[in-house]
Amino acid sequence: MNKRNVLILLLGILTLASLLTTTSCSKDGCGIFDFSDRCADLRVINKIYKTTKEKSYGLKTLQDLCKNNKHRMTGTKFGEKSEEYIFNEFKKLGIDVKYMPFDMNVWTRQWAKLTILIPEKKKEKDKNKSENKKTDKKEKKVVTKKKPANNKIIIPTLSFAYTPEYSDLKGEIIDIGEGLDEDFDFHGKDIEGKIVLMNLQVFDKKLIKEKTISPPRSYKAKLAVEYGATGIIFINKYGGYLLQTGTTTLDSWFELPIPALCVTYYHGKKIRKLLEEHGKKNELLDKDIETTDIDSIYSKKTDEKKTKNKTDKEKTETTKKTETNKEKNVFTYLAAELKVRNGYVDKKPRNIIATIPGSSKDKRKIVLGGHYDTWDVGPGAVDNGIGAITIFETARLFKELKLKSKRTIEFVLWVGEEHGLMGSKAYLKKHLKNKTLDKIGYYVNIDMHGKFKGFDAMGRKEIMPFLEDVGKDLSRFPIGFKEKHRSAPNAEPYSDYLTFMMMGIPVIQPVSGLKGGVYAYYHTRMDEAKLLDDEQVNASVVAMTYLMYKLGNLEKIPSKRMSFQDTWNLMLAMDGKKVLLPEYNWNMRKKIDLAMKVKKNK
Repeated sequence: MNKRNVLILLLGILTLASLLTTTSCSKDGCGIFDFSDRCADLRVINKIYKTTKEKSYGLKTLQDLCKNNKHRMTGTKFGEKSEEYIFNEFKKLGIDVKYMPFDMNVWTRQWAKLTILIPEKKKEKDKNKSENKKTDKKEKKVVTKKKPANNKIIIPTLSFAYTPEYSDLKGEIIDIGEGLDEDFDFHGKDIEGKIVLMNLQVFDKKLIKEKTISPPRSYKAKLAVEYGATGIIFINKYGGYLLQTGTTTLDSWFELPIPALCVTYYHGKKIRKLLEEHGKKNELLDKDIETTDIDSIYSKKTDEKKTKNKTDKEKTETTKKTETNKEKNVFTYLAAELKVRNGYVDKKPRNIIATIPGSSKDKRKIVLGGHYDTWDVGPGAVDNGIGAITIFETARLFKELKLKSKRTIEFVLWVGEEHGLMGSKAYLKKHLKNKTLDKIGYYVNIDMHGKFKGFDAMGRKEIMPFLEDVGKDLSRFPIGFKEKHRSAPNAEPYSDYLTFMMMGIPVIQPVSGLKGGVYAYYHTRMDEAKLLDDEQVNASVVAMTYLMYKLGNLEKIPSKRMSFQDTWNLMLAMDGKKVLLPEYNWNMRKKIDLAMKVKKNK
């Protein structure tokens, strides 16, 4: 081969190499000879995206999970069965998985009955007695027609959790509308000794336009107790005939001293109509309300578990105080009778922890967690089936694609979240006992999040540049990622991120891109897998897998565990209404800081 041919060959190779390096495997023009970190990351996400799209296991796993169990309530046989199901699925992947059992006094639902008592109208003298009487000429006896006993109406209802075990009371109903601070202030002393009727969510269109956020039900319940109410009836805005459940306190060690029940939008409207006829109409209530009335909602009545009556000794102090109401058979205004039976049982539920060990000596691990449990009313596809399956599928992709992480990653499914974040509390208590809290580098929480459109730094602005870089990479793929990040969290107290945040541990959450309609079924029997599709589940899996890959390989974690005072200040900043702080127990955190100070002094 002469020099000319060699030269032509070399030029050809160089040209080909140039073309290959500029031929795009992504929008950044990374070719096969481009070995930069940037292009290596894009190849990883490309592999994650293609595998997820081709195999698409997520939705099928979620459907099986919802189909095989009526619900996944902690401490029930369905809860135990579902724990075993997902544990065995992790084992099939060949991932190191363990149970983390802990002791828990589990609240259990028995039955609840709500009867509306319509006051008797005053009798008016009838001028034509002959029209209402039949006279027997032979015996000359007057027989009066009996009027039907229609002064009681039984309303379908569900009890909220952590309310008294035994409630049997009667009382006048007072309608306070939205149940906002101004509603309680307006009615003031009139609330004392009465059963409060209020909205569970914001109904008023004007308030919705003004983006008025309805406080958590626990905050409204707390106000009702402070104003002297003897019971609560919440009206669920969504679904027409849909009942909702949940807790009425943020701390599971605190039981609300009065019963709290839920009624459907339809029945709430009916009670309000009766109040117009037989009670005091709420002057602040706007009739122009927004609701979601769905034709396909269930028609079956709420199941009620029968149980033996509790003895007088088991009655709560509040019930004893209101027991005198039983003697009042006639009310001037519309009243209600609330009969509720709940219970508690000692159980040993199990968190599920799957671990992929890190390749470096960095002792700070990354924890990806979300709760697996539900209430006993439905399969919980959105709350939090999608979160649990996203965690599981992320672990599957790490194993299947042999993705490496410098740091150890724990994939954790919590139980007892619905009862008061009990699973994550037990996990942190164990770390506190072992003095390993500082080994948690970051906690990533997923709860009812799907088809992510961004990430929430939860007040840790130092992690924002990293999240923005991850977001730019994800936005190059058709998964609906919008780079809508947040750095300041909102006060959303009902999720496991809170236990980590209060320990000063940095937290990341996704910003959900699911359509708002699916959240209408939260904590109801209609929270089913059919609310979600392949695209939503797959998009969640792709985004979470890539985030965990990047976080696990981050050169240096910019966030550190906060001091008690810094954590307190962060919570104050995120909680303008002071919903979280007054109710939550800070004793555990104070003990941690005290232990740290002792260690430093040594």
